[in-house]
Amino acid sequence: MHRSVRPLRVSAALVAGLAMLVACGTNSSTTSSATSVAQTSAPAHPAGAMNAIGVPGAVPNDTRLRKTVTLTSCGQVPGGWRASGTAANHGATAADYTVTVFFTTPRDTVIGTGGSRVHIDADATVEWSVTGEFAADATTQCVLRGVG
Repeated sequence: MHRSVRPLRVSAALVAGLAMLVACGTNSSTTSSATSVAQTSAPAHPAGAMNAIGVPGAVPNDTRLRKTVTLTSCGQVPGGWRASGTAANHGATAADYTVTVFFTTPRDTVIGTGGSRVHIDADATVEWSVTGEFAADATTQCVLRGVG
């Protein structure tokens, strides 16, 4: 009966390679220590706020159009929050933009969404606003999620 030496050579090469990797990854002159970092617990949501339901996953976002839209204001209104800004149309014909805003916690959890359809005449700039109705506090943020 003839035994093949080839599988033994391959196995030996693998073991030698692994041993080299382990040896390269260790340094006997280096000491390490674990440091404990205290984590503070911040509330995930403002008081009374909940995760938004029905957050759109596919939001129109044309980077060319997005460059012409600014978010200039983000503030609390009765019953929720409002984001507003301007949208410019540098083209020769009128255009319609859809502006989508997500309202988030400081930890970027979406607690509200909203959108606005904006009509802009040729070579003009208009103001837009989006209002979301949800429990919010002073830490709420407005995120310009998309322009399409």
